[in-house]
Amino acid sequence: QEEIIEARDEVYHRAQSDFVDRVQPLLRASTYGFFATEPLNNATLLSRSLYYHRLPDFERLWTRWEGDLSTLLSWLRREVPDLEDPFEVLNAPAMNPLPQSDPNDP
Repeated sequence: QEEIIEARDEVYHRAQSDFVDRVQPLLRASTYGFFATEPLNNATLLSRSLYYHRLPDFERLWTRWEGDLSTLLSWLRREVPDLEDPFEVLNAPAMNPLPQSDPNDP
């Protein structure tokens, strides 16, 4: 087990070094700067991978709610607790824009 973790950490270290030396200098945006400084682990990589992979879905959600963040967040608070995987909300057929606000929502 210890050897597996050490091998994984070495892969992460090489990936970060490669990013800093070869990739980051070619980027025009600083969006991925975290990769050079943030400690890498499975959770970090998985969350970033899911986010960037689903970015068009998040954009579609934002557009469908016409940029109304408050109402979008209220809808998410109602919908997500019933889902096994919170990312399922991005595929929800009931993703109707601007539904009635719940007066009990904070």
